[in-house]
Amino acid sequence: MKLDSCVVTDLVPFVDRKEMNNTPLFEFKDDGIHRRSDIDDLQDKKTITNWWRYTTVGKLLRYEPHNSAI
Repeated sequence: MKLDSCVVTDLVPFVDRKEMNNTPLFEFKDDGIHRRSDIDDLQDKKTITNWWRYTTVGKLLRYEPHNSAI
């Protein structure tokens, strides 16, 4: 069975900075994995690199997103 790569790319989220989009929670950059500074603010453009996974999981358990572009 051959998979069509177009089907897979339709499912992968992407950020189009020209469109109204929410800011991704994580971004992969040259110096590591960046996390959105304010997890709950979906439009927060600031990122941090000194985050802890356990603290992030704790914040996600109380996740209350706001400021959605959608």
